[in-house]
Amino acid sequence: LVALALTLCLISLIGMPPAAGFMAKFYIFNAAVQNHLLWLVIVAVINSVISAYYYLRVVKVMWLGEAASEEKVPSSGVLRLGLVLSCLGVLVLGIIPGYVMKLAEVAAKMFAF
Repeated sequence: LVALALTLCLISLIGMPPAAGFMAKFYIFNAAVQNHLLWLVIVAVINSVISAYYYLRVVKVMWLGEAASEEKVPSSGVLRLGLVLSCLGVLVLGIIPGYVMKLAEVAAKMFAF
């Protein structure tokens, strides 16, 4: 369960769909393009490719590498529940981000710029 959660979070950090990181990067890249900051998008994409290499290496070692120990790490039900809820949050925010974006827009309008 922990390996699956870490894999999902690393996929989100890379910015791959359907994780929340994809939508976050999409909104950031879109805003940069709209503000004519193409150089920033290029730098961010290069950074994403480099980080993907490192993150995917961790995933590869975690799933395909040999275990350092066959001993299972004990975890409580509450810890597993928190892990599952966090993973669901990463997926839900990636698949249907509209509701959270509307809340963020309402919160942003409260500030006077």
